[in-house]
Amino acid sequence: MPKTDKSAVQSIDQLTSRFRKLDTEKTRIQTLLDTTSQRLEELLAEAEEKFGTRDLKELKSKLKQLESENLEMKQQYQQQIETIEGKLANMDGEMDETLEGDQ
Repeated sequence: MPKTDKSAVQSIDQLTSRFRKLDTEKTRIQTLLDTTSQRLEELLAEAEEKFGTRDLKELKSKLKQLESENLEMKQQYQQQIETIEGKLANMDGEMDETLEGDQ
């Protein structure tokens, strides 16, 4: 929006044009606010349904708990994979020994 000389009196058409632009911007912002507020309410309802709370601090705490549980489960999974790999390597070694002994 161009700067106007505050001492110069604008015509009614200029003032009406400025007002319409402001009114349009107000409507756009209000629509955005309404949409955002509706989405926030949907997300809070979803959080309450899934996690039993709408409180941001409680949700953050729950997230940390879930992240900790996830890390623990990944570590257990990795250990299980390593155990299986070790057993397979042993079996492979035993098979090699058996096959060498048969020759």
